[in-house]
Amino acid sequence: MVKNYQGAGKIKKPFYKKWWIWVIVVLLIIGIVGSLGDDSENQTEAKPAQEGETVAVEEAVKEYEAEEGEVFEVEEDKVLTFGDEIEIDNFIIVFEKYEVVDIDNQFADYEDAIVVSAKITNIDDETQSMIMLTKKLFTPNGTETEDISAYLMDDYKPFWHDDLRKGATYEGHLVGAYEGDGEYIIELSPIFGDAYELFFDVVK
Repeated sequence: MVKNYQGAGKIKKPFYKKWWIWVIVVLLIIGIVGSLGDDSENQTEAKPAQEGETVAVEEAVKEYEAEEGEVFEVEEDKVLTFGDEIEIDNFIIVFEKYEVVDIDNQFADYEDAIVVSAKITNIDDETQSMIMLTKKLFTPNGTETEDISAYLMDDYKPFWHDDLRKGATYEGHLVGAYEGDGEYIIELSPIFGDAYELFFDVVK
Protein backbone atom coordinates (compact mmCIF):
# COMPACT_ATOMS: atom_id res chain seq x y z
CA MET A 1 0.00 0.00 0.00
CA VAL A 2 1.51 3.29 -1.02
CA LYS A 3 1.05 6.04 1.39
CA ASN A 4 0.33 9.44 0.00
CA TYR A 5 1.57 12.29 2.17
CA GLN A 6 -0.45 15.36 1.61
CA GLY A 7 1.44 18.58 1.44
CA ALA A 8 4.70 16.91 0.37
CA GLY A 9 6.47 19.10 -2.27
CA LYS A 10 8.51 18.14 -5.30
CA ILE A 11 12.10 16.88 -4.80
CA LYS A 12 14.49 19.85 -5.14
CA LYS A 13 17.41 19.73 -7.58
CA PRO A 14 20.95 20.10 -6.15
CA PHE A 15 22.11 23.75 -6.27
CA TYR A 16 24.92 22.98 -8.69
CA LYS A 17 22.42 21.74 -11.25
CA LYS A 18 20.63 25.08 -11.41
CA TRP A 19 21.41 27.12 -14.50
CA TRP A 20 21.78 30.49 -12.84
CA ILE A 21 24.49 29.13 -10.54
CA TRP A 22 26.65 28.37 -13.56
CA VAL A 23 25.96 31.79 -15.04
CA ILE A 24 27.31 33.37 -11.85
CA VAL A 25 30.35 31.08 -11.87
CA VAL A 26 31.14 31.92 -15.49
CA LEU A 27 30.81 35.66 -14.82
CA LEU A 28 33.13 35.38 -11.82
CA ILE A 29 35.74 33.51 -13.86
CA ILE A 30 35.56 36.12 -16.63
CA GLY A 31 35.98 38.91 -14.06
CA ILE A 32 38.99 37.25 -12.42
CA VAL A 33 40.71 36.55 -15.76
CA GLY A 34 40.07 40.11 -16.87
CA SER A 35 41.55 41.58 -13.69
CA LEU A 36 44.67 39.43 -14.04
CA GLY A 37 45.07 40.62 -17.61
CA ASP A 38 44.85 44.25 -16.47
CA ASP A 39 47.49 43.68 -13.77
CA SER A 40 49.89 42.11 -16.25
CA GLU A 41 49.38 45.04 -18.65
CA ASN A 42 49.98 47.52 -15.83
CA GLN A 43 53.16 45.70 -14.86
CA THR A 44 54.30 45.69 -18.47
CA GLU A 45 53.62 49.41 -18.74
CA ALA A 46 55.29 50.10 -15.40
CA LYS A 47 58.53 48.36 -16.38
CA PRO A 48 59.66 51.01 -18.88
CA ALA A 49 58.85 53.67 -16.31
CA GLN A 50 61.07 51.95 -13.80
CA GLU A 51 63.83 51.69 -16.37
CA GLY A 52 63.40 55.37 -17.09
CA GLU A 53 63.63 56.12 -13.40
CA THR A 54 66.85 54.10 -13.21
CA VAL A 55 68.34 56.12 -16.05
CA ALA A 56 67.27 59.34 -14.35
CA VAL A 57 68.92 58.24 -11.10
CA GLU A 58 72.13 57.33 -12.91
CA GLU A 59 72.18 60.73 -14.62
CA ALA A 60 71.58 62.44 -11.29
CA VAL A 61 74.47 60.50 -9.76
CA LYS A 62 76.73 61.51 -12.63
CA GLU A 63 75.73 65.15 -12.21
CA TYR A 64 76.38 64.90 -8.47
CA GLU A 65 79.79 63.32 -9.06
CA ALA A 66 80.60 66.06 -11.56
CA GLU A 67 79.61 68.71 -9.04
CA GLU A 68 81.67 66.99 -6.35
CA GLY A 69 84.61 66.86 -8.73
CA GLU A 70 84.37 70.59 -9.27
CA VAL A 71 84.74 71.19 -5.54
CA PHE A 72 88.24 69.71 -5.62
CA GLU A 73 89.30 71.26 -8.89
CA VAL A 74 91.32 74.46 -8.63
CA GLU A 75 90.62 77.10 -11.24
CA GLU A 76 93.55 78.53 -13.14
CA ASP A 77 93.25 81.89 -11.43
CA LYS A 78 93.47 80.10 -8.06
CA VAL A 79 96.90 78.63 -8.86
CA LEU A 80 99.62 80.84 -7.43
CA THR A 81 103.30 81.57 -7.81
CA PHE A 82 105.63 83.36 -5.45
CA GLY A 83 104.90 87.09 -5.43
CA ASP A 84 101.20 86.80 -6.36
CA GLU A 85 98.72 88.75 -4.25
CA ILE A 86 95.57 86.97 -3.20
CA GLU A 87 92.64 88.39 -1.27
CA ILE A 88 90.89 86.05 1.15
CA ASP A 89 88.42 87.16 3.84
CA ASN A 90 89.69 90.77 3.67
CA PHE A 91 93.32 89.71 3.99
CA ILE A 92 95.96 90.24 1.32
CA ILE A 93 98.40 87.34 1.34
CA VAL A 94 101.68 87.17 -0.60
CA PHE A 95 103.96 84.14 -0.52
CA GLU A 96 107.48 85.44 -1.01
CA LYS A 97 109.96 82.55 -0.99
CA TYR A 98 110.88 79.19 0.46
CA GLU A 99 114.03 77.81 2.02
CA VAL A 100 115.22 74.48 3.41
CA VAL A 101 116.73 74.88 6.88
CA ASP A 102 118.38 72.55 9.38
CA ILE A 103 116.48 71.62 12.52
CA ASP A 104 118.88 71.85 15.41
CA ASN A 105 116.76 69.91 17.89
CA GLN A 106 117.52 66.47 19.24
CA PHE A 107 113.82 65.69 19.77
CA ALA A 108 112.77 66.38 16.18
CA ASP A 109 111.92 63.46 13.88
CA TYR A 110 113.26 65.32 10.85
CA GLU A 111 116.64 66.84 10.07
CA ASP A 112 115.37 69.55 7.74
CA ALA A 113 112.31 71.77 7.39
CA ILE A 114 110.75 73.71 4.56
CA VAL A 115 110.02 77.30 5.54
CA VAL A 116 107.73 79.40 3.32
CA SER A 117 107.67 83.13 4.06
CA ALA A 118 104.49 85.15 3.60
CA LYS A 119 103.13 88.64 4.24
CA ILE A 120 99.55 89.02 5.46
CA THR A 121 97.83 92.43 5.45
CA ASN A 122 94.46 93.21 7.00
CA ILE A 123 92.46 95.37 4.56
CA ASP A 124 89.27 95.30 6.62
CA ASP A 125 87.93 98.34 8.51
CA GLU A 126 88.45 96.65 11.87
CA THR A 127 90.64 94.14 13.67
CA GLN A 128 90.35 90.64 12.28
CA SER A 129 91.20 87.17 13.54
CA MET A 130 93.64 85.27 11.35
CA ILE A 131 92.66 81.77 12.43
CA MET A 132 89.66 81.33 10.10
CA LEU A 133 91.76 80.25 7.11
CA THR A 134 92.99 76.65 6.91
CA LYS A 135 96.41 75.93 5.45
CA LYS A 136 98.02 72.69 4.32
CA LEU A 137 101.42 71.77 2.92
CA PHE A 138 101.63 68.65 0.73
CA THR A 139 104.79 66.72 -0.09
CA PRO A 140 105.78 65.41 -3.54
CA ASN A 141 104.13 62.06 -2.77
CA GLY A 142 100.78 63.80 -2.14
CA THR A 143 100.61 63.46 1.65
CA GLU A 144 100.19 66.36 4.03
CA THR A 145 103.47 67.17 5.72
CA GLU A 146 103.78 67.49 9.47
CA ASP A 147 103.69 70.97 10.94
CA ILE A 148 107.01 71.32 12.79
CA SER A 149 106.92 75.06 13.37
CA ALA A 150 107.32 74.46 17.12
CA TYR A 151 110.98 73.53 16.56
CA LEU A 152 111.74 76.81 14.80
CA MET A 153 109.62 79.31 16.72
CA ASP A 154 112.68 81.24 17.90
CA ASP A 155 113.73 82.06 14.34
CA TYR A 156 110.45 82.05 12.39
CA LYS A 157 107.10 83.50 13.40
CA PRO A 158 104.06 81.24 12.88
CA PHE A 159 102.00 81.71 9.76
CA TRP A 160 98.99 83.01 11.69
CA HIS A 161 98.65 85.55 14.43
CA ASP A 162 95.55 85.66 16.64
CA ASP A 163 94.38 89.16 15.64
CA LEU A 164 95.59 91.76 13.20
CA ARG A 165 94.58 95.41 13.35
CA LYS A 166 93.21 97.16 10.27
CA GLY A 167 95.93 98.14 7.80
CA ALA A 168 98.59 96.15 9.67
CA THR A 169 100.96 93.71 7.95
CA TYR A 170 102.28 90.55 9.55
CA GLU A 171 105.22 88.46 8.36
CA GLY A 172 104.63 84.80 9.05
CA HIS A 173 106.05 81.46 8.03
CA LEU A 174 104.55 78.15 7.02
CA VAL A 175 106.84 75.42 8.32
CA GLY A 176 106.66 71.77 7.30
CA ALA A 177 108.87 68.72 7.31
CA TYR A 178 111.26 68.33 4.38
CA GLU A 179 110.61 64.95 2.75
CA GLY A 180 112.88 65.07 -0.26
CA ASP A 181 113.15 67.21 -3.37
CA GLY A 182 110.19 67.62 -5.68
CA GLU A 183 106.99 69.60 -6.13
CA TYR A 184 105.34 70.77 -2.93
CA ILE A 185 101.87 72.32 -2.75
CA ILE A 186 100.43 74.86 -0.33
CA GLU A 187 96.64 74.89 -0.09
CA LEU A 188 94.74 77.78 1.46
CA SER A 189 91.03 77.27 2.07
CA PRO A 190 88.66 79.90 3.46
CA ILE A 191 85.52 78.78 5.26
CA PHE A 192 83.45 79.92 2.29
CA GLY A 193 84.83 80.07 -1.22
CA ASP A 194 87.37 78.33 -3.40
CA ALA A 195 90.77 77.09 -2.33
CA TYR A 196 94.04 78.58 -3.57
CA GLU A 197 97.10 76.49 -4.36
CA LEU A 198 100.78 77.37 -4.67
CA PHE A 199 102.93 74.83 -6.54
CA PHE A 200 106.69 75.10 -6.11
CA ASP A 201 109.70 72.87 -6.77
CA VAL A 202 112.02 72.27 -3.85
CA VAL A 203 115.69 71.50 -4.40
CA LYS A 204 117.86 71.20 -1.33
